Amino acid sequence: WKNPPPELLPREKFKKAPEWIEHFVRYYIGIWEKKADDGYAGFGHMEAQTLKPLLKDSMKALEILIRRLHNPKELDRGEKEVRKGRETRAGMEGRVQKEKSVLLQLDEITTNSSNMDYLAARAGYMKLTLGNKTWNSTFVAHVAACTMKGAREYRRNRDNFNTYDMDPDSQKYMHALLKLVQLAQCIKPNPDQSKNNVF
Repeated sequence: WKNPPPELLPREKFKKAPEWIEHFVRYYIGIWEKKADDGYAGFGHMEAQTLKPLLKDSMKALEILIRRLHNPKELDRGEKEVRKGRETRAGMEGRVQKEKSVLLQLDEITTNSSNMDYLAARAGYMKLTLGNKTWNSTFVAHVAACTMKGAREYRRNRDNFNTYDMDPDSQKYMHALLKLVQLAQCIKPNPDQSKNNVF
């Protein structure tokens, strides 16, 4: 984390997404360390209390992200298929919801943040973590079939897990990246309040 970039360059200066994301992360970690040394001067009470205990853990988590950016294929860790059960009706089976590239989503989050569209950056984070799943977990309901003849089971198996669901390390760096977006908003809030997040 030594020698962070002195300024945040625009996205257009980088041909490749991994280089841009690493630049964004290193710049804001450098800013975060400076703000921590200054006691978060100029920050509101809520912002300071939220960010203060998270710096070291966020740095550790973002080290994982930077390592994986050197081999972007390492970023995608979601399920590629759903384990098939023995369901009698096709509608009961979980579906494969194709996950958008994690690298592309990280690129969108950091680019929106650098453009001070923090609401769009947070929406990108929600998409990254929740994905496109219709059913996040298996749902089972038992309904009485006939008098004295037991019950009928209705089941809807979960859809496939995305990277956030499958990999605890990915969860850590995704949470840490959201904190960088919040830090960016504290430092450079958008004059258009509709593009800021409630802290």
